[in-house]
Amino acid sequence: MPFAAYAKAGLETQAGPVVGTPHYMAPEQARGEPVDARSDLYSLCMTLWEFMTLTHPLAGFIKSPHQGPLPADISWILAKGLQRNPAQRFQSADELPARLDDRSMGKVPIQGPITFTKRVGYEAVRLVQRSPILVMAVGATSFVGLLWLAARGLR
Repeated sequence: MPFAAYAKAGLETQAGPVVGTPHYMAPEQARGEPVDARSDLYSLCMTLWEFMTLTHPLAGFIKSPHQGPLPADISWILAKGLQRNPAQRFQSADELPARLDDRSMGKVPIQGPITFTKRVGYEAVRLVQRSPILVMAVGATSFVGLLWLAARGLR
């Protein structure tokens, strides 16, 4: 449907009264302040959080015992999108999918011990994929070195 048809149907974004589902609105939208793409990203991250955890982050619902925790890196991504201050959120609609794409390729930003471990694991797998012979040579050399140290220690 061309934009003119949306406008004629009254479907374009309108200024004025606050319109939307309160539990999914960005704080600035709920206050009736100007909104932009960052407000939409807030709503998207709110929906993704609820979809992935089966809880709403602001409602304090009791979590299902069958629902596992979010991976730390996904939690960090969604928490960034849910910042109250728009300046601390993703600044464009391109940043969120780019961040998720990076995650799928193992480029996990280190936010703590869990994400550090995950990043080291991804990097190790990539090293093996890029240079399997080198990894095997280093592993074999290390194994021989350990055997030599163990034999020396037994004397």
